[in-house]
Amino acid sequence: MAELRKQHSSFIEKNAEVAVVGTGSIAQLKEFSQIIGFSGRLFTDPFRQSFKLLGLTGEVEGIMSLEPLTTAYSALRSGFTPESPGNFLQLNGAVIVTPEESVPYLFRSTAAGENPPVSELLSALP
Repeated sequence: MAELRKQHSSFIEKNAEVAVVGTGSIAQLKEFSQIIGFSGRLFTDPFRQSFKLLGLTGEVEGIMSLEPLTTAYSALRSGFTPESPGNFLQLNGAVIVTPEESVPYLFRSTAAGENPPVSELLSALP
């Protein structure tokens, strides 16, 4: 998320709109927005329908490895707390949807803390 926040202007330069979807409540979304300082569009999907539609998992297997532990430690150091909004089992992903409703890019995390490089997202834009 930090890299996405830093590169947000690069998406705007390519006429792309960035939206982030979380799993918390609306109140938690406001808190999340303040915590991360992201200026793009933020949405919440507490029932995780969009995550399921994209095939993004919310299973315990995704957090059962050493990498999520190191990611969690890093997140704690940067201000994330266990009370932070969202479903900690939900793995993230990234999707590019064109105005014609095609999907030229879809990334599904297989482990907590796994994100696509922002440069990969930018290069996949039409």
